[in-house]
Amino acid sequence: MVLNSTDRETIQKWTHALNDATRFISPTKVLEYMAAELPSVSTPIADVAKPYGHVVAIAHGHEQFVAACEEALARTPDGAAELRGTMRAIVAGTSWDVTADGMRRLIASTAPRQQAPRFAPRHRPRPARQPAPRIPVQ
Repeated sequence: MVLNSTDRETIQKWTHALNDATRFISPTKVLEYMAAELPSVSTPIADVAKPYGHVVAIAHGHEQFVAACEEALARTPDGAAELRGTMRAIVAGTSWDVTADGMRRLIASTAPRQQAPRFAPRHRPRPARQPAPRIPVQ
């Protein structure tokens, strides 16, 4: 949900319930809102709080949530610029190009296997084909 305060600033906020169903969710929108350079407030979802808690305000409870939104709206221009720079760096480091390059490096640095893969079919010689029996034509 997006909270807008008289067009001064837009805040992205996530209000997920904290229970077993949301314990391991990974809100994919967090990087999209960082790319849009929107300050964000979230409930303490692990996949937001752990990697992005230094950029996304994490609020425990209603009062903290409201206070975090108010703080985001009251941020100074210098503070907002610093936050946007941090968001840009995070987004740049998680792009598909960066991810693909990292995977290529891992594959290139991996030594080839000395034995057949665990689930690869083993080469078995095929039995010689027997000619089809001839049926006399009458």
